[in-house]
Amino acid sequence: MECDASGVTLGALASALEGTGFCLVVIPIDAAPDVEWEPSDLEARTRSGSRFPANRVVKKTTFGPYWWVFHEMLGTGDCGAKPDWTAEGFGRLDFGDLFGPGPTEAD
Repeated sequence: MECDASGVTLGALASALEGTGFCLVVIPIDAAPDVEWEPSDLEARTRSGSRFPANRVVKKTTFGPYWWVFHEMLGTGDCGAKPDWTAEGFGRLDFGDLFGPGPTEAD
């Protein structure tokens, strides 16, 4: 439905929305909806072009998501296109968690 709703009936759409807390609203074509959209709702796409799940927090990334940097950019295989958006955790990256404990002071 999200990729191509051309064959979806109004009844099927109403059924899909049941229990979600959302509803379908029809407004005149010359009226602007009274809704503010987040840039991530309008622009954010995965590498394959699909939208992120609505329950995920998404942000724009300058250098690419950590998974892309470590597995593709720094990896040994083919490097796919750098994603512009990510839904991965946004905390500080702790390299100790990735590579084991850091150096310690000798006694």
